[in-house]
Amino acid sequence: MWEDAVSSLSSDTADLSGSSLTRICHIHLMYNITQLNLSNNQLCNLNGVNLLQKLTTLDASNNQICCVKGLHNMPSLVSLNLENNSELNSCIY
Repeated sequence: MWEDAVSSLSSDTADLSGSSLTRICHIHLMYNITQLNLSNNQLCNLNGVNLLQKLTTLDASNNQICCVKGLHNMPSLVSLNLENNSELNSCIY
């Protein structure tokens, strides 16, 4: 499932919403992504997303995310949606 979604990415936008994802893999294949939609999955964390240095928009709403370490190291990120992640705590850095 993940491999099919990654192989069909446009050059700068990835919509992986509602894909039943439980983890993020193959992040190195998305190095040019500026907009990433990971909403409505089953993700517990955003490990590796901080490697996407061109990312400007990230929607990770409606998941099970409890920690978002590393996102403060993303100078290009200007829009972040973490709504409806009931497990999210103060573990930002």
